[in-house]
Amino acid sequence: MAEDNAFRRIVVQLNHPKIGRPPATSELLTKRLEAAGFVDVHVVTKKHPFGPWPKDRRLKHVGAMALLMCETGIEAYALAGLTRILGMDPVVAAQLCRDALAAVKNKNTHMYSLL
Repeated sequence: MAEDNAFRRIVVQLNHPKIGRPPATSELLTKRLEAAGFVDVHVVTKKHPFGPWPKDRRLKHVGAMALLMCETGIEAYALAGLTRILGMDPVVAAQLCRDALAAVKNKNTHMYSLL
């Protein structure tokens, strides 16, 4: 994603050390599972699209569901952290959430995460 992509900006902000929650990397999750007693943990990485842009039927469905989740999830997930913890003005934070949703809906940007 481009540096000025609003969805990317939210993700970067919510990974701020002040939030106090490290990003869920495969290394961190593997360590936590092993600390909990699991053995022989294997990491399998899958592409998770945001939006129904993939040609593959299954990924198109996954992307469509992710887009539906983003319609309410971006604001629900980000507003408290942006305003209460990082001190962002609520009006600015709400606009950033709207811009992030618009970025996810942009059919010219094929956003995905690797999970």
